[in-house]
Amino acid sequence: MVLKEELERMDKVMRKPLFRYNSDKKPPLGVCPRFINGEIRLAEIRAAIIRYLISGLCVDEEWVKEYNEITLRQNLRKFKKKRS
Repeated sequence: MVLKEELERMDKVMRKPLFRYNSDKKPPLGVCPRFINGEIRLAEIRAAIIRYLISGLCVDEEWVKEYNEITLRQNLRKFKKKRS
């Protein structure tokens, strides 16, 4: 009997919506903007490249490729902003 009552109580709880959105309040914080994420990643790659160069190690080709891709994206974004 106790198990049946516990299952019924759990079923009742599980049927309630997990999230309620109140339109009077601001929505919850969403995702970090892509350009901020790109700037952080760019700084991390730059720091890793410098550490490897100081240590006399070879820099991973993928790091340089990703660094160039992020830099290109940022430059294109800036160029589009200036044109509009």
